[in-house]
Amino acid sequence: SARLAEDSAGVSREFGNGVMAITDRGYDSREGWTNLIPNPLGNGAVVGIVGSGGALPTGWAGSSVAGTGLTTQIVGVSAVNGLPVIRFRVSGTSNGVFYELNVQPLGSSAPAILPNTAYNASIYADVVSGTFPTNGGVELTQRRADQTSAVAVAVAGGATLNATPVLTRFNGNFTSAADAAFGRIRVAMNPANGQAVDVTFDLAAPQITQTAYLMPFGVGTIAPDALFIPASAAGLAVNPSVTGLTMVWRGIDYQSAAPFVHFVDIRADGNNRFTLFRRLSDGGVGSTVGSNGPTSGPGLGTLAQLPRGAEFTMVATWRPDGAVWVKAGSVSPGRITRPMMVGTPSGVGIACNGVNGQDRNNSQTRMAAFGA
Repeated sequence: SARLAEDSAGVSREFGNGVMAITDRGYDSREGWTNLIPNPLGNGAVVGIVGSGGALPTGWAGSSVAGTGLTTQIVGVSAVNGLPVIRFRVSGTSNGVFYELNVQPLGSSAPAILPNTAYNASIYADVVSGTFPTNGGVELTQRRADQTSAVAVAVAGGATLNATPVLTRFNGNFTSAADAAFGRIRVAMNPANGQAVDVTFDLAAPQITQTAYLMPFGVGTIAPDALFIPASAAGLAVNPSVTGLTMVWRGIDYQSAAPFVHFVDIRADGNNRFTLFRRLSDGGVGSTVGSNGPTSGPGLGTLAQLPRGAEFTMVATWRPDGAVWVKAGSVSPGRITRPMMVGTPSGVGIACNGVNGQDRNNSQTRMAAFGA
């Protein structure tokens, strides 16, 4: 399904249905999701003072803006690595009325959210000049069905924004309130009566998505962008029982629904395989090797040694004499001996179970290599 994947600059790029999510950071096998905000790219923004020639992006709304003593101005519309960015200036002398700028419609037109459900709220932001009031920030506000406030979840506080001069993605995971019906992301300021405000800031790509940003695929039918490759198409012409086989995986892995997440998986059939994996029960990494039946190879590492979200490299070699050596990150190598795989490999799975492409794991695969 359609998804976003980050590049090395931290910019989320969109990939359509059936298109592999590959940026300069590698292949991102995480699931697609639906952004509940109807106009996240800020289309329709008009440069100028809002209400006097300028206009907020279509569907974006100010609430109580007219009575705050503050002026909202669209300074410019630009792009950073292809990502549309709206530059705002909020200035004036506050009369003590709460100011907010909503990045989606208000009332019942705001994104509907389910109660007691996991969500992620995120936005790109920075402060270009001036000082953002410290008693404000970017937040997600949940609303009850009658539109009264349920609870607010901070995404980025004013002090954090003031310390961020470059466009940065801020996000927060939350579980919606038991009585929540709607949710909206807003920029909020609550300056004191008579306080002067003049701050210029950028906003881009706001999103509210059901389930946290890093969540599992779970088990399901293979998708068009899954990496399951016939060994012949991958150029794997070696016979491991004669020449041995080495596999390398480098990237970042995340939580997954499958009990064993597979980084690289090469099989002659369901029982004859050579796999690099992460074991979720204790966070260990290692290999599974098999000859007429899978047998666990060396188990290496724990979450403490190989924290999730950190890039690491994993290498395993299965030698013709049956010795299997595995090393991951800075963890000392492990070794066992198992009979070599019987038969020539028929398929290669990357970031998925090699049998049928199911049980895909969430990961950013920077490199996957295999050969004699």
